[in-house]
Amino acid sequence: MRRDCLLPARFFVLFGAPALAAWLGSGCGDDTVQPTPTPPRSNFSPTADTTLVGRWVFDRVTVPAGVTVTASDDLILRARGRVLVNGSIVGPPSAALTLHGDSTVTVSGAIRNAETGRLAPRSAAGILILGHRGVTVAGGSLSSSGSIRIQNDSTLTAGLFRTTSLPTTPLRGDPRRRDSRGSDSRGSDSRGSDSRGSDSRGGDSRGGDSRGRDSIRDDSPARAWGEALGGVTLAAASINILPAVAAPGEGGTPDGAAGGSIEIDCTGAIQCTGASTLQAQSGGDGLATDLQGTPSAESAAGSGASGGRIRLRASDRIAIEAGDWTSGAGGNGGRAEAAGRPGEALAGSALAQGGNGATGGDLVLEAANGVTVTQALHLEIGSGGEGGAAIAVGADGAAADTDAAQAGGSAEAIGGDGGASGRFLHGELAVSGAITIESGAGGTAGGAGGAALSTPGRGGNGAEAFPDAAPGGAARAQGGAGGASLVAGINGAILTPGGDGGTVFIEGGRGGLGWNDCGTTALPGGDGGAGGEVEAEDGLGGAGRELGNSGNLFLEDCANGGDGGRGAPPGRGGAAGTNAINTHGTTNLSGANFTLGRDGGICGTATGACCSLAGICTVVTSTACAQSGGTYRGDNVECDPNPCTATTGACCALDGSCTVTNSADCTDGVFQGVATDCAPNPCPVPTGACCYPTRACDVISESSCGSGGGSYQGTGTSCTPDPCPPPTGACCTDQVGACQVLTAAQCAEAIGSYQGNYSDCEPNPCIPAIGACCALNGECTPTTRAACNGVYQGENSACDPNPCEVARGACCFSGGTCEIQTGTNCAESNGVYQGDATTCDPNPCPQPQGACCFSGGTCVVSTRAACDGNYQGDATTCDPNPCPLGSGACCAPDGTCILASEPECKGEYQGDFTNCAPNPCPIVSGACCIDMSSCSVLVPANCAAADGVYQGDGTVCEPNPCPQLGACCAPGGLCTRVLASECTGSWQGPLTSCDPNPCPTGRDR
Repeated sequence: MRRDCLLPARFFVLFGAPALAAWLGSGCGDDTVQPTPTPPRSNFSPTADTTLVGRWVFDRVTVPAGVTVTASDDLILRARGRVLVNGSIVGPPSAALTLHGDSTVTVSGAIRNAETGRLAPRSAAGILILGHRGVTVAGGSLSSSGSIRIQNDSTLTAGLFRTTSLPTTPLRGDPRRRDSRGSDSRGSDSRGSDSRGSDSRGGDSRGGDSRGRDSIRDDSPARAWGEALGGVTLAAASINILPAVAAPGEGGTPDGAAGGSIEIDCTGAIQCTGASTLQAQSGGDGLATDLQGTPSAESAAGSGASGGRIRLRASDRIAIEAGDWTSGAGGNGGRAEAAGRPGEALAGSALAQGGNGATGGDLVLEAANGVTVTQALHLEIGSGGEGGAAIAVGADGAAADTDAAQAGGSAEAIGGDGGASGRFLHGELAVSGAITIESGAGGTAGGAGGAALSTPGRGGNGAEAFPDAAPGGAARAQGGAGGASLVAGINGAILTPGGDGGTVFIEGGRGGLGWNDCGTTALPGGDGGAGGEVEAEDGLGGAGRELGNSGNLFLEDCANGGDGGRGAPPGRGGAAGTNAINTHGTTNLSGANFTLGRDGGICGTATGACCSLAGICTVVTSTACAQSGGTYRGDNVECDPNPCTATTGACCALDGSCTVTNSADCTDGVFQGVATDCAPNPCPVPTGACCYPTRACDVISESSCGSGGGSYQGTGTSCTPDPCPPPTGACCTDQVGACQVLTAAQCAEAIGSYQGNYSDCEPNPCIPAIGACCALNGECTPTTRAACNGVYQGENSACDPNPCEVARGACCFSGGTCEIQTGTNCAESNGVYQGDATTCDPNPCPQPQGACCFSGGTCVVSTRAACDGNYQGDATTCDPNPCPLGSGACCAPDGTCILASEPECKGEYQGDFTNCAPNPCPIVSGACCIDMSSCSVLVPANCAAADGVYQGDGTVCEPNPCPQLGACCAPGGLCTRVLASECTGSWQGPLTSCDPNPCPTGRDR
């Protein structure tokens, strides 16, 4: 038998033997080729639950109460008469459900192709109801994961619904939108029927007669019966798009799916009696992206999708008693993160672009003869989605080695724009009841712009071969614009403010450090790298009743030039980065920003506090601090009190290896606590003696021994006594150039000079190296380093051309200081040259003189060194006599000291002829709160100079009396550290941090 003659067995159960006889008479009882049969006309009225799929045509369709018709795939039920659903018609979200009655369609039961859950699937289909003599939903419910359409005429055109006035709400202000990211978000494609409305689930998108509008354009249009078309009536109906949010973006389609809409089109009148509930669907969020570069990275997150609309259109009028109607909110833009990686040729850059938030769904009442509301109608207009945040991190440039230092990788972050809210659009409106209109976002209808976080890489440091450092990476950041609020009252006035603009955070972009060339022979120090360029603009608030708040700008240690290296002459500090910042909100600065790098010093031993990532403070030179990866706090800065802040700690892996990281990243190990360090390694690892091919012994782990090519002697074994053969090295004997590889003991027996374990005779270390030796008079002599009585120029250096400076001598400067320089350099420095080979010991330079006061007011002009009294300063004179008679140091209560006579002293007089240098007065100090939470013990004057708040004499910093900062969570997941009283979001508690971010992102629907 032919396949097209096969009908389900349930068909015969439902319609009986007469139907079977008619079907057999159509030619399907044998194998004769016949045209595809049309199922016999009959009434569909099952008495028990049944399953039905495909396209069916009956005289009448009745689903009795208590009976459920299940469609596992698309289902079209067509009746040449009426359709009555008192029971249920259900299907999965992927099955389109269509009811088509040439007479009336009445639903008092339930039609559903939705399933509960947080997000609607992308494959969701819709519900279409067409009743030529009218559609009534009386106490029934329509629930779909796609769009829902109700109409009474398959020949409807948009021209039938032209109204006398359908105003669009004007924008107030100019909510700046970039062409590539703004205007399309409110175009017809993203909000109208093309995206998720009737056309997207109709015949065009799902194929032929099986799904959608084309399937009901048959040979019997409604007007063929010559009967008046009935209107559409909603009587205490419930029409919902479920679940509340459409599918988010995914790998192949990063943008979210548009929310399902509710559309009722009627030739005639639409009446809404009782209180009906209409709930459209919110658009899906855009896909978040996180990309690590190879070496550069570009990450663009998906955009949110538009919220579903509610649209009622009638060629006559719309009459509404009461209801609660909500259009869908726009989906949020995805968060984009990009991080460049180090590369051989350049440091990786990063570009992150957050997804745009989408527009909320409109609520449209369009009737040629006006709209009336007689009782209470509550309208909630979908808010715009929030723009996605963008985080871009450029890689640090590699330090110079065999090539010049690399510039830091640039970082560009562009926050997504917030979406505009939906609109309430209506024609002529007569209200005898009350209409309440509000936004679905708790007061701000426009979506907030996404934040932009840009962290460019640091420029690479200089090295001996390439002493100059590289510039820091450029930082570019653009906060997303806030979405416009288009939620207007019936008089057209905007009701809510626009969305807030996105905030911008920029940190880093510092130039590298110049090479410190302070060897035996001081050479010019390397220049510091320039700070990176900075170009930033925070997001402008969206238009609305008033503009939303503009985003703020936060800069921390931004675009600073790198320090020059020490040398002779010293390297120059790097230039500050360019400042191209346009901010509409406030600018918040933390640390130094846009500062010149410090010039390197003359080679010496200046030290200061050096802070490690773990917050450990050590006093070292700036060079040693930079080489250890620490942060140098400045010359002569001490570690008590500790200026370092711990942010990381030691993380112990299972194999005993230790890394310094934050607790959130210590996922595969055991975090040892903040401020712990890996030096010494706190992680227990089984160890034993390991003998290397070089015959060295080391107590290490078995895995480390094997990876280093050693022979593991067993866990718990020791190098004492040494289980390995004794090491050897080069041994130089008395004969010049004679070299042998011996143990240290053998070399000692041969009365040789042992060159160290594992040293070799190739190249021969026993041949003394010769180099140029420069005498003070500029003469050059080839000799060994040990025999050079001048300045050794290095091994294998030559005297042709002569590398030595010309003769030098003492050069006197104002103030009596003396330096050894050449005559030319002395003149260029405005000094007075004392002659070749002259020295500064003893100092030949004339010393400045001034008045020197003695007991009894005696005044003598002398040098500071010769003054046994009270020296009054350089260039002071004894005429008039500056020496007071009977005066001394006077101590004020705050510890300051002045010179006064005993009667004039209002404090504690220290005696005649006592002095204020050094200060003999006790200094009163106390706790000082700086930058809100940092506490230091200072004198009141120093506390005031630091813009601190003095807590009182004798107060201390332990416990800390200063107010504490904590993490504050704003909508969209933005985290800032503020006081509890300043937090407008959710404060996470004192001393809580934003790293890792404790704030939830997106919108919990």
